[in-house]
Amino acid sequence: MSKLYCLLRLGLTLCQDSWELMLEVYISKGIDQYQWVQ
Repeated sequence: MSKLYCLLRLGLTLCQDSWELMLEVYISKGIDQYQWVQ
């Protein structure tokens, strides 16, 4: 959850488009990492 919070804080300093793109990339990578760990 701390990673998501940090990304949220970072996203708030960027423009909306960049934030949405970063969020999509983070979610896709996060899911891959989660499945790999599990």
